[in-house]
Amino acid sequence: MPRPATGAGTSQRRRGLAGFAAIAFALFVITSTACVGNLSPGGGWASPVPAGGWIYQASRNGQLFRMGARTGEVDQSWHYPQGKPFGVIYGTPLVTEKAVYAAAYTCRGDQCNAKVFAIDVDTALPVWSEQAFGVDTEIVGPLALHGNTLLFGTSNIGRDKTPGGFLYAIDATPDADKPLAERVGNRLKWRLPVDGKVWGGVTVDGDVAYFGAMDRTVYAVNVSDSIPAAADPARERVLWRFTSNGAIVSKPVVFGDKVYVGDFDGKLYSLDIRSRKGDSTSKTLDQGREWVYEAGAWVWSQPLIHDGVIFFGTLGGQVHAVDPASGRSAWPSPVKLEGEIIGRPEIVRGPGGQLLAVPSNKEDVWLLDLRSGQQIGEFVTRAGVAASPVSREGFVFIHTLDDKLQTFAVSSRARVNCIETVDRKACS
Repeated sequence: MPRPATGAGTSQRRRGLAGFAAIAFALFVITSTACVGNLSPGGGWASPVPAGGWIYQASRNGQLFRMGARTGEVDQSWHYPQGKPFGVIYGTPLVTEKAVYAAAYTCRGDQCNAKVFAIDVDTALPVWSEQAFGVDTEIVGPLALHGNTLLFGTSNIGRDKTPGGFLYAIDATPDADKPLAERVGNRLKWRLPVDGKVWGGVTVDGDVAYFGAMDRTVYAVNVSDSIPAAADPARERVLWRFTSNGAIVSKPVVFGDKVYVGDFDGKLYSLDIRSRKGDSTSKTLDQGREWVYEAGAWVWSQPLIHDGVIFFGTLGGQVHAVDPASGRSAWPSPVKLEGEIIGRPEIVRGPGGQLLAVPSNKEDVWLLDLRSGQQIGEFVTRAGVAASPVSREGFVFIHTLDDKLQTFAVSSRARVNCIETVDRKACS
């Protein structure tokens, strides 16, 4: 795999080539799994979602179903859609007390169409009268919710071949919660154009949404409903930007007054919200409050912050632990695993204490000691894992790239359950 140029002496030309290579790689990842002529079902990146005693899962062919978190039995009465799926679901579904939100897309040649939909968490029936919100684009990252506003990033729209994308804000309110006169209308609230495709997830903290784009920029956007609908989003909503040297698909993490995010130039950034508001260049780091950590390979994985340490993986297979205060490594050295790390690491709590579970797109989920990074063992999936593993009550739920929802007991690391997600039956 090619590596981006790093180091203080890197020329502008090499940085440009690194940015181009990053975009080319990301294009390859998406198009090779989802859009080759007519849709060739891909996906397998959506993580399990625990909620209300259930584990919700999106399959590679664009269906949603759920399984009992304690029983491991599929709820055969709950799945969506009943008919032909809308397309491939890449982003992890969003589950609330009332609804499950997801986005799927399909492509014919270079023309793609995405559907954002919401279904009742109890009945799996659509909660919107129009069933889905459609837009001619790809939606790759997971959705986010701010009040009754659903937020998501897109690529360019329709036949527009510019490299830009959008942050969309649509009304998420179920029609049952609206007066009859308001149940039919335009679900779009506003959309913000940006200079790069948005393939990562959106993180909401308070009234601010943070996301990265392929134009190498991190955006902080005011998503409050107090801003008039007629306002120009580019002027009224964008609070600040930060431009790095590489494309950004890593979902930002907000902790206190800091934003942590990785890029395709092989770096992890700690951005101070106060410093960002005062930086007119959008590029200058505040040396007293901000730092950059050299990871040495492209960062797609969302960072995890646990007990005062930042954990994240790279597409070079390295796992890093970083002190958020200093930006220095918290381990003697990074840990090298086989394969690429796309999903976020997870904390696994077992009888022997806490371990870091790291997915590899080649095979297995690896277990590392939190303090040293030493390899302790693995959950043997016998398939690649791009999705983030999920740990709950002594079990770890893993969605593998061969489209199985596998369950492991933390105590023994043995597989105790396996579901073929396409037909929702036990693995053969």
